[in-house]
Amino acid sequence: MRILVTGAHGFLAQAVIGDLEEAGHQVATLTRRSADGLSRSAYVADLRDRAQLERELDEAAFDVVCHLAALTKARESLDRPLDYWDANVTGTLNLLRAVNDDAAVVLASTAAVYGSDAEGTLDEDRPIRPGSPYAASKYAAEQIITATAEARGTQSTVMRCFNIAGAVDGITDTDTSRAIPALLRAAAGDSDAFVINGDGSSLRDYTHVLDVARAFRLAIENRRDGQCVFNVGTGTGLSLAELVETARAVTGRDIPVRHQPPKREPQQLVADVSRISAELRWTPKQSSPRELLDDAWTAQTEALRIA
Repeated sequence: MRILVTGAHGFLAQAVIGDLEEAGHQVATLTRRSADGLSRSAYVADLRDRAQLERELDEAAFDVVCHLAALTKARESLDRPLDYWDANVTGTLNLLRAVNDDAAVVLASTAAVYGSDAEGTLDEDRPIRPGSPYAASKYAAEQIITATAEARGTQSTVMRCFNIAGAVDGITDTDTSRAIPALLRAAAGDSDAFVINGDGSSLRDYTHVLDVARAFRLAIENRRDGQCVFNVGTGTGLSLAELVETARAVTGRDIPVRHQPPKREPQQLVADVSRISAELRWTPKQSSPRELLDDAWTAQTEALRIA
């Protein structure tokens, strides 16, 4: 299949592109940055610039558009709501106008759409209560691609990812507002301590980026009629305390931890993965805590040249 992947320089995109190419698909990429290091079929355009995007994609045709480009920091979105609506909503609208009408769309969305008060094991039918401009803009993007696919008679798939971690080809997540990058930053000595609110017993779902990439490929290769939504996670929660101990074992460093008063947050927030397991036959294979942290630490130390 001929597949367009947006946000091509991103952490998840690098894994998705590699997995698709290894499976024999013809991958084209879209980025607003330089096309250096990308495939020969690399398009350079900002999703927010409709005219530029339409010029760049003029006469191009794809079987599937894998839409990964987005602004993704929930806390940042509280201070920059217009930027998040512009990138994640206007960008999605412009993309759908620019690509061929018969292309299927696979969208990277987020478990944040379920809301900050969601608790337990979350299935795809959980009520949507986005608690940030980031989550609200991603849910709006979900609605846009679903409605457009229904109008065009094509297929759309929404992939609601939980916490993506690990590394691919030396690339790892560098957003230190997230737990694992912040933890490894403390291990590297780039921060005074890893901060934990409360006792560190709350459970979250972490999935290796290579497992997530394989889930996207399976969604692309096994498209269903109509519109689909899948959670992408392990279905197993890890506590911050477990992550710290595993990181100490992986890095060989006594990572300093500073505890702060607990905040109001769910004790458990993990994915119900029964739908993706049943319909796509997907199960995570590389998402053990040890492998997640080992791969992320190796990529980080190589990038920073830590002795």
